[in-house]
Amino acid sequence: MFNPKSNSLFSALLFIYGAVVINLEMEIKQASKYSIYNMSELEKTNKAGCYHCKSTFDTSEISETTDDGKTAMCPKCGIDSVLPDSSPFKIDKKTLTELNNYWF
Repeated sequence: MFNPKSNSLFSALLFIYGAVVINLEMEIKQASKYSIYNMSELEKTNKAGCYHCKSTFDTSEISETTDDGKTAMCPKCGIDSVLPDSSPFKIDKKTLTELNNYWF
């Protein structure tokens, strides 16, 4: 834990790094909330991405669902890891790869 009295730049940097890592992990955990029961949100947008196969696609390509039609299945890989572009996550290769590394 950072002790401001230690006056150590290294300690301060470690404290900041730890806070950033924890924050990023908390944000990444939020992705699953946007990939379940997401059909109503996907119907309002044109683009989506899958953090399982890391592909992006038009929402019109989604043809399979689960959870009684409430959760989209990826049209490329068939996994329920689809994020609408209206989620707080950027739908790009970098973000999808980070989410994939965490969840899979």
